[in-house]
Amino acid sequence: MDPERYLADVFDELTAAGRPDASMRIVVHAAHELADADGVCMLSATGERCVVALARQQEIHLCDLRNSGLYRAAAPLLRSATTSSRTLWGKEDFIALPTGEQLRIGVALIVPLNAASGHAAVGFLWQPGRIADASGSRRLQLLAKALGLNASAWNKDEEYAARERDQHRIAADLQHRLRNNLALTRSIIRRSRETAESAEHFALHLEARIGALGRMQGALATAGEAGVELEELVRTELIASAVPERSCSMRGPAVRLHAKGAESLALTVHELATNSLKFGALAASNGHLAIAWAVTEGQLPHLRISWIETGASIASVAPRRRGFGQELIECTLPYELGAHTRLTFNPGGLLCEIEIPLEACAADSEPRARQAAHGGAR
Repeated sequence: MDPERYLADVFDELTAAGRPDASMRIVVHAAHELADADGVCMLSATGERCVVALARQQEIHLCDLRNSGLYRAAAPLLRSATTSSRTLWGKEDFIALPTGEQLRIGVALIVPLNAASGHAAVGFLWQPGRIADASGSRRLQLLAKALGLNASAWNKDEEYAARERDQHRIAADLQHRLRNNLALTRSIIRRSRETAESAEHFALHLEARIGALGRMQGALATAGEAGVELEELVRTELIASAVPERSCSMRGPAVRLHAKGAESLALTVHELATNSLKFGALAASNGHLAIAWAVTEGQLPHLRISWIETGASIASVAPRRRGFGQELIECTLPYELGAHTRLTFNPGGLLCEIEIPLEACAADSEPRARQAAHGGAR
């Protein structure tokens, strides 16, 4: 065998291989042919883990090196950012394979790789009593560099595939959101028409409701996956409804809402504020609105919201005709979010209580439950 010609053929095979596992098998076979190596490992960027291929096995193993003498011996070399290879001599060592077997190592040739490869080094392994000569070590260094170039291509392929997945996910999310928004808009139009007292009444309230939905869509687009803060949602709708700041107060912990929860609650706050400005506490000179929310602890945390009006002079009975807002609170929220709701028409104003499972309305509900359960005033 002409080693130089053989090595050139191996480089061609590596170029055509593409996949990491195929490349590792090509390299371990070549290392065995060129220098009688028993195995090849690619060390992770930190050197704590490695992928191991053995000359006499087809399997590729992912191993933890932290308890191995190889890691302790290679660590100073990897930290030095050197580009030269190094043969590590020392006491007999082992690498624990996932199968439970122990790979015996007597000598390891460590060849550092460029950072673009995503790996720290390639290691060629021999059992005790065996080692490559100088010409064999030189060829192994070339082989390691070729594997490192292959690894750089893997990273680029993985980055491209990840970008493709992200683009497909974003497109799918956009289509899903668009379908949901169209369905919600149609529902608002239908229910507004059913509860309207006149064409003018229908047009006026439909415009206001679409406006509330549009504001929330803008906030969701800005916030992204992080979700919209409940306090910001409430404040935005109160400002849009021209509620005087002196007439209301808010109290509650930080809670971020995902799209579905934010859209439903934005419409709810809009309807409650509109009703209060026309018929409730916000229509009275001494009226006051208090909005409070809290997150309950437990196996299934809930978001509890209270809308409390005082200072109004209204009848303490429910209206004879159910309007859009009442239908939204008593029917839509329970259906869409699994909420429990209660409307109480007191002489001093409306009391609205809403309890929603946190996972049905909040973004990142588990961490939020732990944080918000201990939140304070806003």
